[in-house]
Amino acid sequence: MDIRFNCPCGKSFKVSATSAGKRGRCSSCGSNLVIPSFVPTVPPVHIPNPLFMNCRTCGQQLASQAVACVGCGCPPLVGNRFCQTCGANTNPSAILCVKCGVALKDFAGIAGGVGASLPPRDPVLMGVLSGCCICGLGQIVLGQTIKGFAILLMGVLISVGTAGLGILVIWPLGAIDAYLIAKKLKAGKMVGRWEFF
Repeated sequence: MDIRFNCPCGKSFKVSATSAGKRGRCSSCGSNLVIPSFVPTVPPVHIPNPLFMNCRTCGQQLASQAVACVGCGCPPLVGNRFCQTCGANTNPSAILCVKCGVALKDFAGIAGGVGASLPPRDPVLMGVLSGCCICGLGQIVLGQTIKGFAILLMGVLISVGTAGLGILVIWPLGAIDAYLIAKKLKAGKMVGRWEFF
């Protein structure tokens, strides 16, 4: 096993584990160095790029708004061989990517959660449905049906009780909630049936 370490000047070194504890000089700046006994290496962390996704069928990187893969012609989120976020090979029956942890399948029937739809719902449209059309409609379309009907009922009751002024609070909050939940689902994350924001 090799030991990797850096000089304070930034020069990288790789030496045999048998050299641990010995002294040496940096070939770049001349500083006296003591070779550490062990420096654990941390694997690089994958940070997903929101502008791109990977085809679940062939693994090719695509724009996040693509409706078909230019490599295989399939809808990008329909396959089951690659993770849409990090591009890693996946077990066809897996529900989460073991490399990055993103949801690979719809969680609607698993532990009462809601998963991404195919194709993903547009967050702006879901916000408009809940904020301008019918209070709670965005949540219903996203799969949070009971929550959507509860918001609708609450909106009606509060509006009746406040002569219509309560809707000025319920509709914007419903629109913001629908937008943020749709954004989470579009990113491949699971949300609970009653999760807000």
